[in-house]
Amino acid sequence: MEKGHSTIVIGGSPNILNYEYGSEIDTFDKIIRLNSCVTENFEKHVGSKTNIWATSGTKDKWKERWGEYFFPSTLLDSEIWFRTEHTLKDYGLLAEKYYGRNLNFRVLRYKPSNSDDFGGLLVHKESRGKYSRYPFLTTGMMAIFGALKFYKEVTIAGFTFYTESDNAEISNVYSGVSLNENLKQYAQSHRNMLKPFVECGRLKFLIPEEKEIFNNI
Repeated sequence: MEKGHSTIVIGGSPNILNYEYGSEIDTFDKIIRLNSCVTENFEKHVGSKTNIWATSGTKDKWKERWGEYFFPSTLLDSEIWFRTEHTLKDYGLLAEKYYGRNLNFRVLRYKPSNSDDFGGLLVHKESRGKYSRYPFLTTGMMAIFGALKFYKEVTIAGFTFYTESDNAEISNVYSGVSLNENLKQYAQSHRNMLKPFVECGRLKFLIPEEKEIFNNI
């Protein structure tokens, strides 16, 4: 675990466009962004730098959404966290071709073990779904846990835990989750998983209103 880096994970909730934290976000040593993390024309809200990109995107998914492949404009640490081995195999070589250099790849995969850990992080049994032994995790949740594994303290912004559907049309980029994913059912379990890290001070919120949303889930 690296202790000397300030780290932030930027989610895709449109709530982040209600604020102008861009310059503060860019002061972090490690900036981790998710999926369609466009920064151009949004700099005052989301900043401009990207160190690490966490994605569940595949060639077909990006073609369908953008009409072309998507990559962050910058990738300062030359590192991509893929949601699955499939997405790594599908998109990894394209990423190296796009950036013109070798990249570091990690797979953010929930791997159950006898010790109930996620990369060394305890997964509380009460956070599991009613009919599933292990909880469903979005790419954003997996990125947060990945950051907590590698960095002592992590800040998050752009996470409203699936409450963003009422204002999802603010932007076709920062639009939160797809409504047909019906992820609100996981809000409570995801809060339970993150709560111990909030309480011990390892997980912080950049936007006070998002912490209030978290507390009221």
